[in-house]
Amino acid sequence: RTDPTFMDVYLLQCKLLPVASNLAEDRIASVRLSVAAQCDRLVNAMGEHWFNIIIDLLQALLSDSDERVRSEATLCMPRFAESVILGTEEDQDSAVLESLMPLALKIQRDSSPLVRSSLATAAGELLIFLVGLGGASHDAPSSPLRKREG
Repeated sequence: RTDPTFMDVYLLQCKLLPVASNLAEDRIASVRLSVAAQCDRLVNAMGEHWFNIIIDLLQALLSDSDERVRSEATLCMPRFAESVILGTEEDQDSAVLESLMPLALKIQRDSSPLVRSSLATAAGELLIFLVGLGGASHDAPSSPLRKREG
């Protein structure tokens, strides 16, 4: 953390996060849609320090007034979870899933068939990822998150 590059990156992150937040609240839906499509890359680029802020941003996009934005944010959920789980310490594994599960439960009652269809796709992708984390483990009762390859 004493490396000057670390400080430069941190300062850049501090400047870019408000830009992403402002764009997520833009009055034009296509701008918000673009942010929704990039939430996983945003969390990957920003790192675990900013995880909670970015999950709030994703949550806002999942509640957007435009169904296309909600749909794209929904499709981003498994990529978001994968970025957090693979890019952070193990204690964040359950945190990201605990954050996303209530959102998924809410989305399943969305009035838009497009959003609900996106949830079905996202749920399948997330399950495939989580089962893949289990790898060759034969311990069915244990969490696949504990079987991460290092």
